[in-house]
Amino acid sequence: TEGGDAAGYSRNDILPTLRALGVPRSLRLLSALLSGCRIILTSSDPGKLSACAYGAAAMAGQGLVPPPAVFVPVLPPGLKGLLSSPGPYLVGVVAGTGSNFVDLRGVPDIGPVVLFNLDGPAEPYFHNISDAHSRCPDLTRPSPSELDGTTGRVVSSADVLAQDLGEVMRGDRKAFWQGAVQEKLGAAAAKTK
Repeated sequence: TEGGDAAGYSRNDILPTLRALGVPRSLRLLSALLSGCRIILTSSDPGKLSACAYGAAAMAGQGLVPPPAVFVPVLPPGLKGLLSSPGPYLVGVVAGTGSNFVDLRGVPDIGPVVLFNLDGPAEPYFHNISDAHSRCPDLTRPSPSELDGTTGRVVSSADVLAQDLGEVMRGDRKAFWQGAVQEKLGAAAAKTK
């Protein structure tokens, strides 16, 4: 899909991305999007991959920043040549083996990309990027200019954003568990009738 209306992408839910990556890695993904990096999301679950890709585009869309010009939530195996394109992109790749999957090692001249595995706790992998911090800054890491000799540290906007996203995640977990408890109580009440 060609990069389109940023406001349209901002209506998607960012919670699947936050759930899959957590707050620090989601902020690193946002940094990669804002830095114009070529980004590949991988997961063995196509539904999760699609939801997280749209969530990543929505994160950028919240600031009315359009997603990369090339946005493919789930890449069909026949289009793996797209991964060699030179411009920024956000592409989801289903992880696995066989002819229905894209083997990233088999893509010639893939160039510099940032890989985010949605199925595990691993940090993003910076393929062919020599200085990852300058190319895609870690928004949760304080810069030397933020350090203060008297207090030790000044709160940055990234700290505030990380705190807010952490509160969103806590609220999401609370709502999930409350719903699960209510569902079990309803099932137990139905059995007693």
